Formats: sequence, C-alpha cells, structure tokens
Amino acid sequence: MQIAKQIYGIYTAENALIFFKDGSPAYITKRFDVKKEGGKWGKEDFATLSGKTNVNAGVYFKYSSSFALDKGLFLDDFKSDNYKKFQHPSKYDFC
Repeated sequence: MQIAKQIYGIYTAENALIFFKDGSPAYITKRFDVKKEGGKWGKEDFATLSGKTNVNAGVYFKYSSSFALDKGLFLDDFKSDNYKKFQHPSKYDFC
C-alpha cells in the first residue's frame, strides 16, 4: 500500500508496519469504512464484484482465486499503454 500511495499517487488507507517487542512484524491499517457520526460506509471487494459468496465458492472464497487473473485483466488486450510501456500499472490505470 505504501508503494501504491507514494509511487503511484493512489489514495489508500493510512497504514504502517510495526514491530512487537519480540521483533515480529505486524501490518496495521486505519479503518476507512466507519463514518464519524457512527455506522459504516458501504464497500465492495473483488469477490463481491465477481459474485462469489461462501455459498457458491466455499468458505475461503475470498482467498482461493484472483479476480484480476480469473478475468484476464493482466492480458495484453486489457493493459493500458502506460502499463505496456513501464511493465506495471500506473496511477492512471486506477482513475
């Protein structure tokens, strides 16, 4: 997420890598789905967008496949000119 924010200028949740006293790392993010006045903002992930649920895709449906790879979003036909030029997505691919 740091690369997405700092290199590509993509808005991300505030995040940090911290370390416990024993030296083990932990990745933390600030909640962005909670409204100041209470309640939550609606959000969707790629599992939701692809119509997957625990009923039709199993208990670990969010972690058993890649929506982008399943749909071929990284095939040359779907890559932007910037992606092809630099061999990775740019912030303009997400606007």
